[in-house]
Amino acid sequence: MIKMRNYYYPIVISMLLTLFGCTTLSGVGSDNAPTPSPLVKFSPEKKLNTIWKARVGSGANKTHVRFETAVHNGAIYTVDEKGAVSAINAANGKTIWTANIKSCPSSGPDTQSGYLIFGTKNGEVIALNSHNGHLVWRSIISSQLLAPPRIANQLVLVKAVDGKLTALDITTGKPLWDFTHRTPLVMLQRDSAPVVARGVVFAGFGDGQFFALSLQTGKVLWQQTIALPRSLGDLDSLVGINADPLINNSVVFVAAYQGKLAALSTSTGQIIWQRDLSTYHNFALQGNLIVVTDDQGIVWAINRVNGQVQWLQKALLNRSLTAPLIEKQEIWIGDSEGNLHILSTKDGHFIARCLIDSSGLFVQPVFDKNGVIVRSAGGELAKTCLTT
Repeated sequence: MIKMRNYYYPIVISMLLTLFGCTTLSGVGSDNAPTPSPLVKFSPEKKLNTIWKARVGSGANKTHVRFETAVHNGAIYTVDEKGAVSAINAANGKTIWTANIKSCPSSGPDTQSGYLIFGTKNGEVIALNSHNGHLVWRSIISSQLLAPPRIANQLVLVKAVDGKLTALDITTGKPLWDFTHRTPLVMLQRDSAPVVARGVVFAGFGDGQFFALSLQTGKVLWQQTIALPRSLGDLDSLVGINADPLINNSVVFVAAYQGKLAALSTSTGQIIWQRDLSTYHNFALQGNLIVVTDDQGIVWAINRVNGQVQWLQKALLNRSLTAPLIEKQEIWIGDSEGNLHILSTKDGHFIARCLIDSSGLFVQPVFDKNGVIVRSAGGELAKTCLTT
């Protein structure tokens, strides 16, 4: 196992991963993380209640690929590493439909316009009918996906681990344009999905470079550096934009592993503010507050306007946190031991905690109407809510 920054995190050799189907590589992705910090005691201000539970495929596999959960129009969509796909009623947890694609997914899904779309380890993009799970099309791309596709303007945007970003026709899966950027041989086993706003695609890559491209043509509009390796071949200098960008009006927020959290102008790429911060997780934005879980388990609350730190919560060190969800005045974060933590947006103090599943939580919680959906590595899907 390769050691970085005094702790361990799974690394992939991106070109090798495309060769191994549904198997995992021995020694690659093994987690030798430090001992998690003990759970702090506190007096709960609210109670976490479970509305329903359901069994679906695993939310993370032995190589730490995260299978994000999609929620749309009252349905929850999941995929797992063995090819099981499920649609679950968000109101009651009942199964709407299940399918087995007989391929091995490598990313979570996106859903829109009646399509459910995700990527596989052998470089396929698969589109199912989101209403019944029937296959609509399969399309071969250059290599596997580690991030969900993104659907926008009847296009499907997929970013493969070899650095190729491709726009597919949503009805046929036919490639319409592609953009290729070099990718490092060694990278974290996580990738960021592109986002779209006002006809522009924003995408980060494994070498810390961030691009804005035309949605219609793939033409580069501007480029900005978010992280830069200190030396070639030095694993302690490994960088990458592994978190999905977030758009707020005319500003795009970008975060990198062993790099920075930065606010950029969407029109020019000019840096508005930046600060040193290392994360491979998606982050959350609400109002003027950005919440980030960093690579050591520190929770950051940062002012969206100026980048100043509002507060830090350090009681969850080395607990392999999920990406955060902000809902109302609470922050929802899972950890590798299966605990769901609820923090205050005001100052980061603990409001509630509940053990969901000891197999661990690795997937970002998602909100749906009157509750929050969490998914465990062991395949438990649960809808929870807070009560006083």
